[in-house]
Amino acid sequence: MGLYEKVKELSRYGEVVSGDKKEKYLVKQIKAQFESHFDEIKIYPTEVLSWSNKELEVECEEGKVPKSEIVTLPYSPSADLETENYKIISLSNLTELSVKYGLLSNEGKVLIFTLNDETLRKVVLKNRILLQNSPQPPPYTPAFFVTQNALKFLKGKCRFYTENIFKNSIGYNIEGISNGKNDEKIYVTAHHDHWFYGEHDDLVGVALLTELMNEKYDNEIHAISFTAEESGCYFESFSWACSSKTFVKNNAKSLEGTKFVISLDNITDSLYVYYTPILSIPLSNSITDVSYPSPYTDSYRFLSAGIPTISFHSINYKYYHSSHDILTEEEAKIIEDKIIPLITNTLRNTRLTSLEVFMNYIKNQVIELPVEIKTLLTNIEGKRFDYNALLPLYKSILYSNGKIKTTIFHTLKGIKESYFDVYVALEDFGEIEHKEGSNEANYSMYLNRLYREETKKFSALLSDIF
Repeated sequence: MGLYEKVKELSRYGEVVSGDKKEKYLVKQIKAQFESHFDEIKIYPTEVLSWSNKELEVECEEGKVPKSEIVTLPYSPSADLETENYKIISLSNLTELSVKYGLLSNEGKVLIFTLNDETLRKVVLKNRILLQNSPQPPPYTPAFFVTQNALKFLKGKCRFYTENIFKNSIGYNIEGISNGKNDEKIYVTAHHDHWFYGEHDDLVGVALLTELMNEKYDNEIHAISFTAEESGCYFESFSWACSSKTFVKNNAKSLEGTKFVISLDNITDSLYVYYTPILSIPLSNSITDVSYPSPYTDSYRFLSAGIPTISFHSINYKYYHSSHDILTEEEAKIIEDKIIPLITNTLRNTRLTSLEVFMNYIKNQVIELPVEIKTLLTNIEGKRFDYNALLPLYKSILYSNGKIKTTIFHTLKGIKESYFDVYVALEDFGEIEHKEGSNEANYSMYLNRLYREETKKFSALLSDIF
């Protein structure tokens, strides 16, 4: 069975949300694919929040919106409203949706998002404060995603009826272990929960977990298909990759001795590779390399355990999270011929970088940082320290356009960048919103104070590390 056939075998269950009944059948199918490739298979039940839409009907003065042209966005509350007070929001890309929802929730009783094309999309709604790994208040404004064709119905007074179910449930991670010549471990991850057909995101990744095992490796390989990547979090506004976060927290001892983690997520024939700069990876002209960890994949959660990461991801895939996410035979052939050898080469030939290369990376990080941080970092040259101790310092910054970047010293960089953006969210810190009409002098004083406090925190932390 080739890649194409494996993906189609998995996608026949349709949309699979973490914790729903269909996930058990899908995991059983993944286990069947694993059995001939791994020496040991483990299944980990994990608590998740399962969301589903039971009923949806929208009728306006121009008629009913066809059900094929509208979806309720995940984690939307139930509603039965008749109103003219709804807001239609055109997006330039899907990543904007979370920020737009957070900033505009008070501007209408109902929010309706569209990319002005023929696709339906899904992404979990979250309430502010954004990019937090602790629960935030549940979303309170009903929200929908529509196609361009649906817009002609959305005029005048409309009745919005959506019945949605939240429930505590159990999702399942499945791990296959292949013994190697040495005990040094490499984790390769994908996720099986998915929106719509979810073939690129991420059933191709799941199928690749076994395709990669057609080769032999010196290292012990741990291949994991995670649940709760797309949804399943308990209202955390960092609303993805919750199951992998729990896995890392609960398996700290068994993760010791891990060389690095590779995530395969949203795989197409046009890839980006994101990596932690303490790794030296084999590069290729056929993909775009980005020298910071990707916040969009399960590998990101392993940074908290001091484990370097690599993520293969097609961030610009035009049908990302959409009803059109379907793999063609031609794409599958390209992935088999070009992408699999590339990932195999990465598994075999990735190494820790030299101290000299790593020090050059560190120097590039200190250019715009406070003098106290610069002094600490430049003084480490020639000293022995654990590279991995710096990895938990990687955190993410969310910008007003919906883009996310991961960096060391994220609060210091985010505070500086907030002078030039109306809104930024800083992971597990908070939001900085530059509201129109605010007193500029007072706003600058506020940012300066934040910057000083964060400088003190990082100085103390780095002193402990070095």
